[in-house]
Amino acid sequence: MKEIVDFKVYALNYDRHRKADIKLVETAIDSLSLDKTAKILDFGCGTGNYIKEFEIKGYNNLFGLDQSVEMCKMASEKTSAIIENGSHIKIPFEDDFFDTIIIVDVVHFIEDLHSLFNGLERICKENGRIFIATQSHAQIEARIYSKYFPSTTKIDKLRHHDINKIINVAESCGFTLLEVVGYLNDTDYLVDEKYFNLIKHKSFYILGLLSEYEFNEGIEKLKNDLKNGNYIAKFPGRTLITLEKK
Repeated sequence: MKEIVDFKVYALNYDRHRKADIKLVETAIDSLSLDKTAKILDFGCGTGNYIKEFEIKGYNNLFGLDQSVEMCKMASEKTSAIIENGSHIKIPFEDDFFDTIIIVDVVHFIEDLHSLFNGLERICKENGRIFIATQSHAQIEARIYSKYFPSTTKIDKLRHHDINKIINVAESCGFTLLEVVGYLNDTDYLVDEKYFNLIKHKSFYILGLLSEYEFNEGIEKLKNDLKNGNYIAKFPGRTLITLEKK
């Protein structure tokens, strides 16, 4: 499927409505036992939300990489990190450079996992670690907005790699699996005006891939449900994968 999202528009909406998950940052720090002097790369950093949270927690040896020029510009303005424009095809960093690489909600944008993990293996120090946050196919099926936009499930199950495939390719490229765990699975989530605005402004990339007809129809269904007040739904969570360079 050809993805035709306008990144200039998406970057603005993303930055305005999407925030870093602070608990996820804390989970990464604990899981990786991150020292404050560690060289950390946010791979697919977007507008720098996660880098900013690491700065707030006292980390200052931070780097970001994103293929969107617009997002790189915003990340540079928001943080003091070194931000580079690039992708998994050509990663503009030296060999054996990073202690840790964080990849949050990004790995599904990359079709060629071998190119990704070969590139990460090159820039990661020996015993360096990779922290990946993504979703399994089961978690995608259970998303809150799936009932309003049914096509998102089919589209994103095609875009998201199977968890075992991610692990197997990583291991074939020189990494060892340390841990794979669920994160916030089946936790309560408040569906309210704030959530409605996230959807309305297409702050989730997948919503930009829908037809205008399906998107508008889904918005009306969500709006009607909220006429009766806010409600609690189940957040399906994420899958966290921690790898170490052999």
